[in-house]
Amino acid sequence: YRLEGRGFVAALAIDVGDYASMRISNRGGLMADRVTAPIVRCIPLRDGHAELAGVRMPLDPMIGVIGVAPEGEDVDTESPGAHGGNMDTRHIRAGSTLYLPVAAEGALFALGDVHARMGDGEICICGLECPAEVTVRLSVVHGKREKWPMLKDERGRWYAIASAADLDEAAKLSADAMMDFIEKRAAIDHNELILLMSLVCHLEISQVVDPLLTARTSLDPFAFPGLDF
Repeated sequence: YRLEGRGFVAALAIDVGDYASMRISNRGGLMADRVTAPIVRCIPLRDGHAELAGVRMPLDPMIGVIGVAPEGEDVDTESPGAHGGNMDTRHIRAGSTLYLPVAAEGALFALGDVHARMGDGEICICGLECPAEVTVRLSVVHGKREKWPMLKDERGRWYAIASAADLDEAAKLSADAMMDFIEKRAAIDHNELILLMSLVCHLEISQVVDPLLTARTSLDPFAFPGLDF
């Protein structure tokens, strides 16, 4: 795919395969120090559900890696950043729209790392890793660019997604990104917006297991109902 200008991606459908895999070891993941033996599991996906350890869970397919070429030096697909990449944000799913800041000519969009289900943080280092067919619509927004990816989910909730070497920094970057996004689009006093953000914004963790950690700041839809990119 090749885009010009400032692109966005609408996820129309995520059709997962018949199985998923998971693994743990003491060599990676937030809980690596608690692992007493490595495990690999192949988990059937049937009738919209998966079962593990006797717990039956509804599937909630999402895209782990999605982005465009970064500005400057190349990065591997394991890393998230301003270009998107391995953000492992569970709200990037069918019905959502992701706005990406295009930095390279043609954008060079790519996606992968689909999960049939994943909890916030991706605590053990993986979700229900599965084969999938993903249908997306790629479009261009001219004349507008945010520093970090912005996501609008199927409920109309906005998220500012940022990644950094530690979670504190990622959290601050995502909050700054949300404030900048609102301030460009809403007539509100600068300092009053900071007050308001403590009431209508929510700091959330996307993942803590990749080379950079990813946080997101979400905005309650009732706060600025007409907000758009």
